[in-house]
Amino acid sequence: MRCLTVCIVSLIAAFGASPFCAADIRTALSQAQKKFGEGNLPEARKQFEDLIPILRREISPGSLELALNSLSLIYSDLGEYSRALDAAHEAIGIRGGLGDKTGEAESTNNAGLALLNLGDYSAALEDFERAPQLHRTNAEAEDEIIVLNNIGNVFFYQGRCLDALDRYQGAMAIVGRTAREAWNPHERLRTVANITCGSNQVSGDFESAANWRMEENISGSRTKCAWKGCR
Repeated sequence: MRCLTVCIVSLIAAFGASPFCAADIRTALSQAQKKFGEGNLPEARKQFEDLIPILRREISPGSLELALNSLSLIYSDLGEYSRALDAAHEAIGIRGGLGDKTGEAESTNNAGLALLNLGDYSAALEDFERAPQLHRTNAEAEDEIIVLNNIGNVFFYQGRCLDALDRYQGAMAIVGRTAREAWNPHERLRTVANITCGSNQVSGDFESAANWRMEENISGSRTKCAWKGCR
């Protein structure tokens, strides 16, 4: 722990005034990831932001892209969508340079999420559709479910309810084939929520759409189904 503190503090203060402690910076990165996984977003954000200049100085692209990708998600969760987009774009550049197509696809999807929340639906759709193409040979069922739900969300916010439902139902078909996976309950919940909101809007059942609640989401809170209307 002493080496971790001395190394990181000196690196932040002087960028290279003391020897690089690779193992300690890996530990710091792991601790930031742990905070993120626990939902402690403010602390995770601070730890990642403190690490970014160190990782840039030490020319550690693999660790830097991991930190940037995590920061992109954190910024989105905190409502800082422009910063989320910037972090995702930097991560995309690094992962592309490393030939990490799976990672590039993940960061491209994160950029799409930021664009969706910024209201740039056309650009968001481009990223969501591009993401699976980057790692088609390595695509996993969970990734496909996430992408289909995200594309459905773009259509939902554009008022293209039938197109949205088509994507949500495609995601649900994959959910049905992957019941044994540990992540399945979470993705099932997300997909059922989307289908329910979309179906209520297609049917014009404003009351059900306005009053319906997810029993649980990622943060454990209850989420209102927004009414967008269909065209």
